[in-house]
Amino acid sequence: MVNRCICSNISFAEVKQVAIDKNLKSVRELQRNQVCCRHCELCRPYVEEMLKTGKTSFSPDLVSNNKFAGRNSL
Repeated sequence: MVNRCICSNISFAEVKQVAIDKNLKSVRELQRNQVCCRHCELCRPYVEEMLKTGKTSFSPDLVSNNKFAGRNSL
């Protein structure tokens, strides 16, 4: 299961709590506050889904099945 931003060393549960506490509604706002999605952005599709659904753990096949399109997708 995918449950964290590896580059920023923070779990999606922690990201969710920061988003709630600081009323951050988008990946861009999380980036501006230096929470996550600041380097490789591999977690971006998961964080987008977390913001939308509240889930904090994801099957890695979400990205491989092209449900989400990350920064480096074709």
